[in-house]
This record gives sequence, C-alpha cells and structure tokens, in this order.
Amino acid sequence: MANRSMTFRCSIRSFRSKETVLGAAFGLVLSLSVGLNSLLANGFAQVQESAQSEALSVSEAPKSPSRLEGAKIYQSQCASCHGNSGEGAADYPSPLIGDLPIDELTRYIDKTMPEDDPKKCVGPEASLVAEYIHSEFYSPEAQQRRSKAKVDFSRLTARQFKESVIDIVGNFDHSPWHPQERGLNAHYFASRNWNDSRRLSEQIDAQIDFAEGVPHFSGKGEYPSVPARKAEENPMNDGFSAFWQGAVLAPESGQYIFKVESRNGFVLSVNHGEPLIDRRVRSDDVLDHEGKIHLQAGRAYSLKLDLFSFPDPPAKIRLLWKTPNGVEEVIPRDYLMPTGIPAAVVVGTSFPPDDSSSGYERGISISQEWDEAVTASAVETADWVAEHILEMAKTKTADADRMEKIRKTCREFVEFAFTTKLNEKEIQFFVNQHFENDLPLRDQVFRIVVLAIKSPRFLYPELQKRDKNFQIARRMALVLWDSVPDRTLFELAEQGKLTEEGVANGEIYRMMEDPRAKAKLLSFFNDWLDIERGFDATKDLRRFPDFDARQLVSARRSLTKFVNHVAWSDGGDFRQLFTSNKLFADQRMADFNGWAIPENDSGNASGGGDFKEISVDPEKYSGLLTHPYLMASHAYYQESSPIHRGVFVARKILGRTLKQPNENFKPLGEDFDPTMTNRQRVEFQTKDENCMSCHSIINPLGFSLENFDAVGRFRESEKDKRIEASTTYKTSDGREIPISRPADLAGFLVDDKVAQKNFVRQVFQHYVRQPIQAYGDNALDETHQAFTQDNFRIPLLLHHVVRLAISDIKN
Repeated sequence: MANRSMTFRCSIRSFRSKETVLGAAFGLVLSLSVGLNSLLANGFAQVQESAQSEALSVSEAPKSPSRLEGAKIYQSQCASCHGNSGEGAADYPSPLIGDLPIDELTRYIDKTMPEDDPKKCVGPEASLVAEYIHSEFYSPEAQQRRSKAKVDFSRLTARQFKESVIDIVGNFDHSPWHPQERGLNAHYFASRNWNDSRRLSEQIDAQIDFAEGVPHFSGKGEYPSVPARKAEENPMNDGFSAFWQGAVLAPESGQYIFKVESRNGFVLSVNHGEPLIDRRVRSDDVLDHEGKIHLQAGRAYSLKLDLFSFPDPPAKIRLLWKTPNGVEEVIPRDYLMPTGIPAAVVVGTSFPPDDSSSGYERGISISQEWDEAVTASAVETADWVAEHILEMAKTKTADADRMEKIRKTCREFVEFAFTTKLNEKEIQFFVNQHFENDLPLRDQVFRIVVLAIKSPRFLYPELQKRDKNFQIARRMALVLWDSVPDRTLFELAEQGKLTEEGVANGEIYRMMEDPRAKAKLLSFFNDWLDIERGFDATKDLRRFPDFDARQLVSARRSLTKFVNHVAWSDGGDFRQLFTSNKLFADQRMADFNGWAIPENDSGNASGGGDFKEISVDPEKYSGLLTHPYLMASHAYYQESSPIHRGVFVARKILGRTLKQPNENFKPLGEDFDPTMTNRQRVEFQTKDENCMSCHSIINPLGFSLENFDAVGRFRESEKDKRIEASTTYKTSDGREIPISRPADLAGFLVDDKVAQKNFVRQVFQHYVRQPIQAYGDNALDETHQAFTQDNFRIPLLLHHVVRLAISDIKN
C-alpha cells in the first residue's frame, strides 16, 4: 500500500507539472466545478425563495365565517411568533407543520397558547384557531398546496460516485456473477509445488478455521493416497501445501482488517494485485499477521490464500477479519464464495457526508472538501486503470494492434462514464489528443481517466444532453444500482431499444436480479431502520454480562438476513416485515434470547452458514418491530426507552411529524423514585401539555414495546411489577387504536394507509433521491394504489419506482 500511495503522489506531481492541452482542459474542468458550485448555491437559494413565495401567495378557496374568524384570531394572537403564514419567526423559526388531529390541536392550544398568556385563547377561540391552523398548515392538502416540490439539480452522492467508478471498470469484464454456493475452493497437495500427481483433495471449505490442524496434513509426512517421491525428484516436492480461492463479500463499506494466524509460510491476496500479507519467507515465529484494505458494501472481491508447510511446524491456519463496524472473527461462511471474481478498482478516499436533512441522501451541495475527495478518487482510479490497461484492453505489449485496442478501451471508458456515444470532436478532445505526445503510455491513460472522472458530464448525471435511450439507461442504472449502465444496458440504448415499452420493462426485471440491486435494497433498509444507530449500542455489562460486541454483531446480521429474506422470497410481501414470527439466529443469539434452533437444519432458507431460520412465539414477537437489534438500538445503557422506540415508529414507520425535543430534556433517573417503572417515569415527566403535543403520539407507540428490555430480550416484569404494555394510539385522523401486544401494533401498521404510503415515499426517495411529489401531485397516491393492487410485493414496488423515475423522459 505504501508503494501505491507513493505512485499516486508521483502521478499527481507528474500530471500537474507539465503544461499540455490536457492541463488546460483539467483546469477547465476544475473551474467548471467551482462555477457549478456557485450556480448550485444560487440556484438552491432561488428555489427556496421561490417556494416560500409560492407558499405565501397560494390561491385560497373562499373561507367560511368560522375560518375567517379563526384567521383573525391567529393574526392577532399567533402570527407574531409563528409568522403570518405559519412560516416561523425569529423566536420560533420552525414552520407550523404537524399532523395532530383537530381535537388534539384544540386541546393543546387551549392549555398552552399563547405561551405568555395561556388563558387568552381558550374554549371556542382555541377551537377556531385549531381549525384554521389545521386547514391552512397541518392537513395533507394544505401541505401539498404550500410546497411545490421540484426535481433538484444534483451531483452524484458519495455512494453513487464510488459504485459508478467500480462499474465503469467492471464493464470491461464480461462475466457477471450471481453466486449461490458459499465457502472457498480448497486444494490440498502432498508437495510444495501443487503437483497434480500429488493432489490430496479438492473440496469446498466453509471457513478457514484450522487452529488444530489443516485437513489432509500429516505430521509424519506420510501420504498413502499419493505415490511416494522418487529419489531423483527435486526435494522441494517434499512437504505439504494448500490453497483456497474464491471471493469475499463485503457487508459494509470501509476499511477491513484481514488477519491470518499461522506459523507456516503463506500469502494472502485480496482483489488480485500485490499480496495483502506476504509470509513466503519466514524469519520469525510470529503467529498473527494483518493487512488492511478498503472495500465497498455489497461487492465481491477475489480472495486467495496459499499455504506452504513442512512437517514442522505442523500446518495450522485461520483466516479472520474485522469489518468496519464489526469484531475480529473467523470470516463467516456467508461472506465467502467459491466463484472467481475479476479485479475491481477500490476507491478508498473518504468523502464528506451528503445532505440527508430530507430523510435521504442527496448530492445538492458542493464544497472544497467534496471537490478534493473527487480529485483524489479520480487519481486513485486513473492509477488503477493505467496499471491494468493491458488487461482491460485484452492485449499484450507485443501485439501489433495493441495501441488500437488501448485507444478503443479509453474511448469506451469515457463513454461508459458519460453514458453516451462520443462524436468525432469529443473523441479527439477526451481521448486521441492525449496519445499525441511523448509521455509514457501509463501517463497518457492516466490523463484520460482523470479528465473523464472530473468532468461535469460524469459528476452531474442530468447536466449532459443525451439521446432519450441513453437518458433512460442512465436513470435506470442510478435508480436501481446507484451506478452507471452495464454493457448490456448501454448497448440497448445505443440500438435505440429502451424507448420500447417491453424492452425497458424486461431490463428493469433483469437489473433487479443483479447483486447490485440486492445491495441497494439493503442500503435502503439500513437507512429506513436506522441500523447504523445500533453500531455503538453498548450496554452495562454488569447488568447484561453476555451482551458484548459479538452479540450485537450477531443481532445485526440477524436483522439484515430477515429483511433480505422477506424482500426477495415468497413474493416479497411488505406486510411480512411486521407480522412474521420467523427470524434468523446463530447459536450465540439463540442462547442469549432463549430460543431453540432446530437440529440438523443446514439446508433451510438462511442459505446455510451459522444462521438458521427459526420460529418465535407470535404472542411475544412480531417482525422487525420486536427484533432484538432494533429494540437494543432504541434503548438506554441500562434501561429500555419507550421514547426512543416511540419516536422510531412514529417517524420512520408512520411518517408522522414531530418537533425536535427540548435540548434540556433529561430522563428521570431511577434515584428519582426507584419503585417507578420506565412507563411510570415517562408518563410523569411528559404529562405537561407542552410535552404532550408530541408525546401523545410517541408514548403509546413506545409503551406497546415495553416488554423488551435494554438488550432486546422479552420480559414479563420490571422491578417485580408486571409490564403494562396495553395502550391506545390516536391516529392523525382521530381514530383510537387499542394495542395490547406487538402483534396488535403490527396489524395496525400493515393495514394503515398512512404507514403504507410512508413506506412507498421512503422507498422512492431513497432510490431516486428526489421527492416523489416532484413527479406529479398524484404520484404518491398512484404508486401506493399500484403497490396495494400488487399485494404489497416489494420487488414490484421497485419496478413502479423505476417506471415513475423515467416517465418524464419517455413522455
């Protein structure tokens, strides 16, 4: 890695030190980025100003006498704090947005408003103001009138940038992978040189976990199954060797630490290239050896481990890793595949976080940090491509048509990045001119790649004018993969076939079967369920001695397996996310929660490995709402937290609007009254009317999950008192929903149109990274209706999302 970093620095120095045509072009690209930064900043400000102006000048329907009276009271008693049109003011900058039903809003105003004189607006006046605020600001109709959503002009997000770079390079390999089997191909030999005549075994090993001895190894050097070595043969044929090869699947993005435990000679390679750990020549008796590498979530990378041994020391070896948010462990079988994988470019540069203030990541801002990250990533990519250009062009140094193939590869690289065919002038500018100098081939290729990756045509997908077919291809790939089109999709666009209804539909289904589509759906669940929140969910080990980091990792894997299984199996019924009494557990998790794992059940739906599909008590558990990982994530260090759990269900599942909590709020400690249960403490502290404007929503939802303690285990009692989880939740339209167990809450959620529409909205916004209302006033209702008619099947919802996302291009 040190050599690679030095190469990067030398490339940057070489690239910037020579004044060539490309230097001017590169400067132009940088200046365009800065110019676009200014343009975007001004544009966003104008859009916001325009939206506010439109909101203030909304044409209103004739008001009834009661609404006119409510408006007068609002202007005289409320506008000074909340703005003439509810937009907020200096003391109360937040706009009047919420979803309390009218009776709840009336009660809140009657008890608390105005703050300086709560008795000033009571009774009938409070009711009139509540009706006015609800009709003008709160109701869905009011929100739609006052916010004219638009498609935001945006750049690639950090995830889209990295995924696209990987796939531009990946388009030069024509072997897509759809692995099913798990484990690594293993080859064992009674010699040091992998001689087929001395092969002991060829098999698939689930893991490399041989602390007590490698299979087929003989400490005496005796191998009856193969011929004895002849006296005249090279003595290097003595000894023992093995190698494991295949691929490793990265469950999350970030830096991975690979560790090999062995006193024998070995070499570990990940993603081809230089060995990650090289112990071909032993000079000490050290057992542990480590190497680090950045990997991208949902991607598979080649892995090969070679082992060499004589009888002493005996052949023993273990292959472990530590994922970015995991623990050191033997690499589980679920993340190992016997499938061969070509080399992939790895962009290790860290990007600044993308804006997620709207609930999904958007590329709506440009900063110096972002531009520097793009530049560094472009250099990483260019260095990698320059180093592998002969492989990508499928040529050799001695081939007579070598340069022709390299030029073609460079042209295709730019075309894949821009998602369009280049005309002759563009080919000259982006490709040919960079071969018209005396620089080494490596530098020529390097310049072409940097220019393409830094180009606004790549960074701003909607900036470039394209043929409709290429525009459809680009949008489909971004929506389903967060990436660029693959070669198949690109060629269909080139042939002008994507404007044909049947072809486009067929491509959507094909793309959904790709591992990249599975990875993006998992990224949606990570965001929707706040899975990252649980990464640091440490607990009091004195109270919960068995809930360590490994237990948390097991719980997290259990949840991701559950949502993946529901989404892609048996039709992918959304309702099963909440109502299923099936989940996945390894032995560690099962022992901790008191569950039984069926014996001899390696072939169930979990795909084998350490996790098995099990059934849990439907009276206690109900889908993801009661999953131990989510329950532990939304809990305190020692206690459960009805507030955190209630906020999670209200915001993430129901999509309800809640005000930001008071910064000075602190939960009452047990020392306040040690006999109080969690529920009693929350009820006591939030009984004030100012609190209940939100806690009337939060508390019932959270109380319904109080049977789960701080580590997500089911419990019947707290402090020798029976848990009281029964409650009544009031919907935004005033309905009262009795809840006595998690299954009641789950049943309400799967039937509730508000929760269903919120799921549709969340999926669309995560996939398209735009507000769904920007695609039509009725876009949400129509997509929800289609979702309902399709029996709530998630894969079909994704199909509708893609169709809606490309609808403005096709029309």
